[in-house]
Amino acid sequence: MFPVVRIIWTDAMVINEWKTKQELEADQEKDAAPCTTVGFLIRTTKQFYYVANTVSSGDSEDEIVSNGIILIPRKWVKSKEEIKID
Repeated sequence: MFPVVRIIWTDAMVINEWKTKQELEADQEKDAAPCTTVGFLIRTTKQFYYVANTVSSGDSEDEIVSNGIILIPRKWVKSKEEIKID
């Protein structure tokens, strides 16, 4: 079975208002969009963590199907930890 993980990461975002360079520098931390994702870590590549919110049962990982999959860029990740479940 796939491990369950909690990933804290900063998402990309859009600023839909006029701002000067100084305003952007002053607001950069405030404008960040922190996210927490919890789910099944079904795949890891050099660029992404693939996290699914639902997985089916199966005799092997190759037989399991997943749904609700988010690709989180690894460069955006602040922390990742495995969560033990029964």
